[in-house]
Amino acid sequence: MRELICFGEITRDTIGTADTAALPGSASILDSLATFYGGRGANVATFFARWRTGAALVSAAGEDFVRAGHRDLLESRGVDCSDVLIEADRPTPSAFMFHTGGVSQTFFFRAAAPAADAALAAHVRRIAEGSRARCVYCTSGHQDMNLHLLTRLPSELKVYAPGPQIFHYPLAELQPFLDAADALFLNRAEASYLRRTTGLGSADLNRGYRLAFHVVTHGSGGCTVHEGERQMSLPACRPGAEVDPTGAGDAFAGAFLAEYLASGDAKAAAELALVASSFVVERLGCQENVPGPEEARERLREYVAGRRSAH
Repeated sequence: MRELICFGEITRDTIGTADTAALPGSASILDSLATFYGGRGANVATFFARWRTGAALVSAAGEDFVRAGHRDLLESRGVDCSDVLIEADRPTPSAFMFHTGGVSQTFFFRAAAPAADAALAAHVRRIAEGSRARCVYCTSGHQDMNLHLLTRLPSELKVYAPGPQIFHYPLAELQPFLDAADALFLNRAEASYLRRTTGLGSADLNRGYRLAFHVVTHGSGGCTVHEGERQMSLPACRPGAEVDPTGAGDAFAGAFLAEYLASGDAKAAAELALVASSFVVERLGCQENVPGPEEARERLREYVAGRRSAH
C-alpha cells in the first residue's frame, strides 16, 4: 500500500515578475521571465517525498515531460511516476504566473483533446479500482475525477484541495466533495468563499462534515489549523529572501501530510510545512529550491525556537 496517492496536474510554469503593477490599459515591463516544470500535483508529491517514502503521482503529461527530464527528476526525488499517463497527442499543460506590484495572477492552458480526456478518465478509474493508499490527495482541475478517487479509492485519509476552481462552484456542487473528504487544504480566499457558501464557521465546518481537520494558509501570514474544535494559528517561517510565491502552498501541503502521517501531530506537521514553504519562495519556481531533510530540520529548529518566526 502506498503512503500517498496525489492526483493533480503537471505543468510547464512560465513565471514573470515586476515590482510595478500595470495601470489599466497599459503594459507591465517584467523584471524576470523564466519557465520551469511544476504543477500542483507534482509539487505536493515532491515535497511529501522529501520526508516520507511511498509518494505516487497520478497525472497526465505530454512527451515533453519525459524528454525534458522532468520525470527522471521527480523519480530521483522519490516520486513514483508510473501512474503518470503520457499523452502523445498534446503537450504538457501550461501555467502562466505573473507577479506584478504585489498582485499575482495565474492562467492555465490545456490543449483540447477529447480522446486524451477520455483516456485519462479511464486511467483514473483503473487506479481507483486497483490501488490503496494511506492518504489520497486530490487537487486536479478534473472535478469528476477528484470525486471518483475520493469516493472510490480505499484510503485512511482523504484530502481535497480545491484550489482556484472552488470559486466556480455553488454549495450543491461542493457538497459531495465535503461529504467525501476527511481534510481540506485552502488558502485564505478559498476558505473565505467556502465559509460564505456553506454559512459555517471553522468549527462548525469540521463538525458538520466530519472533517479531521482543515488548514488555511495565509502566505506571509503563516497558517491556521482547524482540528476538531481546536484552532491553532502559527506565524510564517521567515525565508532568506522573498523572490516568488509560486507553489508555496503545494510545498506546505506535501510536507504537512508527510509529517502528519508519521506523527499524527497537526501542530508539528504545520511547523514543518511552514519551514518547507519558506525555501520555495527564495527562488523562481516551486521545485527549484527543494531542501534536503537535514537542511530543513535545521531551519525547523530555528523556527520552533522563535529565531525564524515572521511576526
